[in-house]
This record gives sequence, structure tokens and C-alpha cells, in this order.
Amino acid sequence: MAPSSALTTQQVSVLKWIGDGHPEQIPPDYSLRISARALERRDLVRISGHGPSWAADLTDKGRRALNNPEPSVSSSPSPGSPMETALPRSQAATTASQTTQRTTGLPGPKPIPAAKPRPKSDDLLAALLANGTVRFEPKQYQSVQAQVSYLNRKGLVPKEKVIEVRGPGWGSESGKITLSDRPAWQYQQLDDIEIPTSLRNPSDAVHTMQRRGDQLDMSEKCFRHALLIVQAINTTCTQRGYTITARDRNQYDWMNGPGYKHDPDYAGHIEVGIRENTFVLALSQENAQAPTSREARTNTAKAAEQVKTRATVRIRILGSRRSFWRSEWTESKGGTGIEFLPRLFQELELRAQRADDERRDEEEKRIRTRREWEAVKGRARALFIRDKKLELLYDQLHRRKLVTELELYLDELQVRLTDTDDRVRPNVSEWVEWVSTYKDEIDPRHGPLALPGIQDPSDSDIAPYMDGWSTSGPYKSPRSEQTSDLQFPLPQPWHPNRREWP
Repeated sequence: MAPSSALTTQQVSVLKWIGDGHPEQIPPDYSLRISARALERRDLVRISGHGPSWAADLTDKGRRALNNPEPSVSSSPSPGSPMETALPRSQAATTASQTTQRTTGLPGPKPIPAAKPRPKSDDLLAALLANGTVRFEPKQYQSVQAQVSYLNRKGLVPKEKVIEVRGPGWGSESGKITLSDRPAWQYQQLDDIEIPTSLRNPSDAVHTMQRRGDQLDMSEKCFRHALLIVQAINTTCTQRGYTITARDRNQYDWMNGPGYKHDPDYAGHIEVGIRENTFVLALSQENAQAPTSREARTNTAKAAEQVKTRATVRIRILGSRRSFWRSEWTESKGGTGIEFLPRLFQELELRAQRADDERRDEEEKRIRTRREWEAVKGRARALFIRDKKLELLYDQLHRRKLVTELELYLDELQVRLTDTDDRVRPNVSEWVEWVSTYKDEIDPRHGPLALPGIQDPSDSDIAPYMDGWSTSGPYKSPRSEQTSDLQFPLPQPWHPNRREWP
């Protein structure tokens, strides 16, 4: 029996691909899965699972269509043949049926219905896989969201990809759909963590929880189950090389009220240590309410009083650090032992890895900052010594120039001394002798030619050269940003007792 509508050559090849066990293509060809989903709606293929667990089998109807494809496979007519101008298949079948009924009086063959149009979601996924980005008009926003929701719900999106829809915004006349890579941790296969059914050889953490005396404000049944969860956490920590300790009390009970219950330094019940990171977990009871059938029918206050409750355990990771999945984990949402504890441990391990990376980056930054500070301080010391040498050099040049002028002045005094009156000659001679003595004292050539010793500069000496850095540590200091009034190298020498050249 042929299928209800014609099969294209591509659909027949997809049927053969499924009949051969749907071997994986390299690179992956996701259009085959999309076509297989269309064949499933025609009852030719049966599909189960998604992602790596995706599987497909031929139905009996699909096997018959694959073994006898001629009546149903559409083919292009050869050029010049009578079929080139023939009516469409459905119209031709209807015309043949009417002709048979007129000539024989008997009903003709049942017309073949037209094939269902291809879903828009399949076209959208094919465009995203081909281009990575698709633009849409503002009026198509709701339709696009519905198509993306269908693709995610049916598991048609590759597990390593994620579809993001961004509507039209300011300065943009169209929206954008992008197919981007999903972080690997979001589809990582996790090992199940089994929660024991009884406390055999309870750990130290469980003993500490039992000695608290407050039962964590839980019912007796919920508290016993919480102890089983703590035992499972302890077993997993031991297997993975982590540490676990339990707190025998909460400090915020006698502090300034319950405002401390979200602070990991004062609240929480168990601590999990992963390398150098410590995470504080708080356990509480959650009552999952399920309305009765009467409440669902009448929705009255009296029916609401008859709501059945089932106590489950909630675990909250205390602290303000941003999460990867979330910070609260409940059995009723994640599934007991399947997603509850494995995802919780994955969250802790992801946070620990992020903290390790941040700590390593901070240490590398600290080392770079210290190296830069040491280089700046060394350069400041070198600049201070250089400018000190320039100061000494300019001082010697000044004195050398002054000595030259004094020599010329003394020559003039000696000439005038011969014409001076005998009554004032002694005073003039005394002045000439003092000037000559002073000239010899300031003449740099009468002293040692070697560089005078320069004292090791102090922090206050090199502060003007630190370019905003502190002299006491590798950090910026507002006080160290002050600069000296002097300009180095100096534009001209100065007198030892004066700033400016006389």
C-alpha cells in the first residue's frame, strides 16, 4: 500500500538512510533529522529521544513505501513528453475519477490528497543551520517565538547549539534570530548520585546534624530524609576529594534577628570545601502543594483547605556570588537523585573553577603590578641620582664662570691699586686680598676632580619621580602624584645660595 501522498526523491533517500540505521554524517547533516520529523507526521517513521540519544525506525507503512516507491515517488517529466503539460497529480486523479464514473457508471479511484506544507519551524532551523542568523519583521515576532519554542520542545535543535531571539529595538527595524554555541557544561552528561534509603555507618556530618536538636525546623520525616541527602553529599565529597563539615548551630539565632540567615558567615548547615573554596549550604523544608480534584473543579476556599502536602528538601547555596544554573535546588523540581544532587555538585564545581580562575588572574595581576612598581621605583632612583649629578655639575660650572669673572676683576683692581691714594691703599689691598682668597675657595679646580658621593635617596627624595605611584607599596597614591617645581634637566646653572642665575 502506497503512502497517502507523493514522496520526493529526497524523502525516499531519507527513508533509506533510516532503514540503514541512520549512520552519523561527518560533518553532521541535521536536515536529515528535520526531514525524518516530517515523515513521522505521515506515519512512515517512528522517532524517539533527542540529541545523542536520537533514534528512528521505519514503520510498516514506511517499509512498504521504501520497497515500492514507484507509485508514490514524484519525478520530473522528461522534456517533450505528454506529462510536461499535464495537470497536477491531484487534479489529474480527480479528472480520471470523473471520466471513469461517466463512462462506466462506477466510482473511480480515490483522489490522492495534496501533500502537507512543510512546517515553518523546519525552514527556520534549516536557515539557521546554514547561515547562523535570520532577520524577521516586527509583526512576525510572536510567530517566531512559537516556532523557536516548538523546536526546543521537540528536541530538534542540536544539543551544542542554542537559539536566541532578539526583537526589534532602538535603531533597528527588524529582529534577529541567532544560532550560537551553547556552553559545554549545559549539556554535559552527569553521573547519577544515589541517595541511600537508610543510614548505615553515618558520617561525622550526619552525627553533627543529629546533635543540633532543632531538626532544622523540619518535620520528623523530612529531617530523616535530609540526613540521607547529607550522607549522599558526604559520600560524593569523599569520592571526589572534597571536604564536608556540618555546623552544630546557627549564630544568627542570638544575633540581631533573622537578617543573618542569608550570610554564610552566620547561617547554613554544612560546608563543602573544593580545593581552596568553601561553599555553605542551607537545608530547609518545602511543602509542595497539590490541589485536590474538588478544588480543581470548584476552586473554593473550603476546597483549598483540603490541599494535600508533600514535604521535600530544599538546598540553598548561601552567598552573593552569581550562579551558573541557580542557587536553590529542590527535589520536586530536579528529580530525586537524577538532576537534584548531580546538578548541585556541578554548580559547586563550576563556581569553584571560576573562583580558581579569578584567584589566579588576581595573583597574576598582583605580580604584574608589583613588577611595574619596582620598575618605576628603580627609574625614579636613577632619575634622582642623574638630577643630583646635574645639580653638582651646574654648580661647578657656575663657580668656574664666577672664578673667571673674579680673575678679570682682580686684574682691574691691581691696575687701579697703583693709582690709589696712600691713605686708602691699605683698605683697597685688604679687599683685593679677600676677593683673591674667595676666588681660590670657590674654584672647583682646586678640589678633587672625582664625583662627590651621593647619598642613597630616601622615599621622600624619589616621590616626585614616581609618576603617581606610592613609594611604600605597589599602589597609586594621591600624595605621590605631586610633582616638583624644578624642571630636569635644568635649563641653566644656579648660584649655590640662589635659585636663579645672577
